[in-house]
Amino acid sequence: MPRRKSKNNRRREARAVPTRQRSRWGTALVVGGVVSVAVLIAILLYPFLKSSTRDDAPNAQADTAATVPPALPYEVPARPELPMPDNEPGEQAAIVSYRNQSFDVAEELVKALPNSADAVSVLATVHHRHANEKVANSLWHACLKIDPQCADAHHMLGTTAISQGDYAEAVTHLRQALQLDPEWTAIPLPLADALSQQGEFREAAEVLERYCRKVPGDVQAWCQLGESYQHQEDYEKARSCFLRALEIDTDSVDACYALSILLRILGNDADAAAYSSKFRDLKQSRDRALSELRPTIDEVWRMRSTLLNTHMTTARVYIGHRMLQAAMRHCERAATLEPKHRESRELLCAIHVARRDAAAALRVRQELCRITPDDTRQWLRVGMLSYEMGDMEQAERAFRRLIELAPDRAEGYLTLAQILMQPDKNPSEAVRLAEKGIELSGTAPNYHVLAAVHENAGDIKSARRALAQAMRLDPGNAKYENEYRRLQHER
Repeated sequence: MPRRKSKNNRRREARAVPTRQRSRWGTALVVGGVVSVAVLIAILLYPFLKSSTRDDAPNAQADTAATVPPALPYEVPARPELPMPDNEPGEQAAIVSYRNQSFDVAEELVKALPNSADAVSVLATVHHRHANEKVANSLWHACLKIDPQCADAHHMLGTTAISQGDYAEAVTHLRQALQLDPEWTAIPLPLADALSQQGEFREAAEVLERYCRKVPGDVQAWCQLGESYQHQEDYEKARSCFLRALEIDTDSVDACYALSILLRILGNDADAAAYSSKFRDLKQSRDRALSELRPTIDEVWRMRSTLLNTHMTTARVYIGHRMLQAAMRHCERAATLEPKHRESRELLCAIHVARRDAAAALRVRQELCRITPDDTRQWLRVGMLSYEMGDMEQAERAFRRLIELAPDRAEGYLTLAQILMQPDKNPSEAVRLAEKGIELSGTAPNYHVLAAVHENAGDIKSARRALAQAMRLDPGNAKYENEYRRLQHER
């Protein structure tokens, strides 16, 4: 089950960026337009990075040890017996290895951070993935004794209660999890399911309505909301929800099935039959695809996925305790385990940024470009990091690649234009690129960039004209006004 990023790991880090003089406009234009955006992207992508960037500082461990109570509310449980599937001997050895490594990682984490609810939750999850439900639930309850605000434990106890048919218990825990973290999108659907199972359809609909406003593209949510309305006999709202699901995904099996039932209730037998026929065709195709996929999802794959997820959740817990070196170690192990795993490399890159190691971050970004060569976000970040390191040639190559992949996005043109303002570059091409960026997005900051490019090319009149447009779009901007006054004295 995908793991959430702990709410305790959400303090954000702001960092200073080296500046470079580029023109009489000062450093604010180029740094603001390029480097600071790179930092902002890293911060927005990884809100679980703590404000401190110390690497496994001894005092961090000492502080943790000092807060350990005299008696912890749990003991590290024995590992469950592993029934060996009927695999080849080599595959059986891999299963045992992956399984043991998962427990090794989780138990090592709990040993390092015995009083961390997040750490204990990782161990609980490993037991849960090995079908040791009683032990897993006991550990999640221990998490709540350590930290009653541990939303992750409430979430997992709620979802396991659904699987056991204890819907009242599920509602209690899932409501608490949602109260602790109202923005957590993994909670509303199982909460609505548990409420519906108890016949509380109005309450389920309220939960789903709020969720659909936040995540309007979730087909399953619209289908669940339609079912809630249907149980309340609000058939028009139910039909609207099912049709909305089909707008998002025209091949939604659940939406077609729901409409076939609803329309029959409403007496529209012809349309009901049409949706019923479409449902059967789609279901056959889906079942065929699943039957082809199942042989590849064997026990080796499952145990390997468990180990991969354990490395990643462990890395995030270490980040939350400012132990960046340990977090890096687990990200690297995950990346080795899965050579094309993007999440481990994204997290590793964020750690390098937090440690002020732009060169290491750039190496990881380049790996991501090789893994996903058509991902414009990776080329944008490679360009930004290259610029920050002063490697203008590599930055230029990255932004040219970005323009190839996304010719309708202004940022590639405008950032490359700023790079070409360098003395040994091509100022006339910089002007053409900036003008193209303006065609795509004529905002005040972009006109500000165009003004700088024109001035760098020696065209003061065009620079003043671009700045005047920036001032019209953003009246009262003191920076634009001061630069415009300065340009009035230029020839």
